[in-house]
Amino acid sequence: MARQDDTPAPRAIQELADVVAQFRTAMLVNANDDGRMRARPMTIANRDADAPRPAAPGGQAPQRVSFVTRRSNELVDDLRADPSVCITLQDGAKYACLAGRARLDQDRERLRALWNPAFDLWFRGGPDDPETVLIDCDIDFAEYWDGSGLEGVRLLAEMGRAKLEGDQVDSRRLGRHGEVDPSRAAAT
Repeated sequence: MARQDDTPAPRAIQELADVVAQFRTAMLVNANDDGRMRARPMTIANRDADAPRPAAPGGQAPQRVSFVTRRSNELVDDLRADPSVCITLQDGAKYACLAGRARLDQDRERLRALWNPAFDLWFRGGPDDPETVLIDCDIDFAEYWDGSGLEGVRLLAEMGRAKLEGDQVDSRRLGRHGEVDPSRAAAT
């Protein structure tokens, strides 16, 4: 498992799970048919479902993030041509980036289990509408940064130190950071 810091793997997994669990919305980034990158804000569908959750119970690494969409749209066409995705999450001083591959899931039982009443505003036919599908993004790499709370104070202190000493900021002092490969983390 490649990491740029010294965070032990189990702690990195827990910290990533803690950061990702706080998000309800993400930017789903993918390549369109002419190779240009597109980013779309999407509500995370499996945030409160039993399993697999973006940040699973017990501090497991995110292994799948699911979104709801219509079967007939540009995003679905793009994902059929190239299923590679990047999911970005940011709020204040907390950031996460999840990379993986997307696939469509038409399982009505899962759609009903993951359904949020807010989805009714976008998908009038509800979870049983054949036009409504899940985008399951299976995560194969994740990275996070958390500079909130006490970590934010440390960041300010490091910036002050660098300024006073005429030095650069030491990136190892910039809050919590870790990289996680969920497939390898599950094997440990």
